[in-house]
Amino acid sequence: MSVEDSTNGMSRRETELEEASGILEANRAERERALAQLQESLDALSDRLSELRDWRGWIRRRPTPFLAVSFGLGLLLGWRRARRE
Repeated sequence: MSVEDSTNGMSRRETELEEASGILEANRAERERALAQLQESLDALSDRLSELRDWRGWIRRRPTPFLAVSFGLGLLLGWRRARRE
């Protein structure tokens, strides 16, 4: 093996290492991007769940059906109580 062959071998090896390093860096960047996107999705889902669990918000957005149901339940309970007496 000549000096030129060993120099070319090191150069090729260094090139392969640089390519592998580039691939690893690209994979790392892709994982970080995917993780950031997942975190954003989880945050949005958490916000949406909080919104859905907030019964006061439901009543604020649609007061008429809740008033109607409350009125109907009041009539029903009053009517049942009056029948017992």
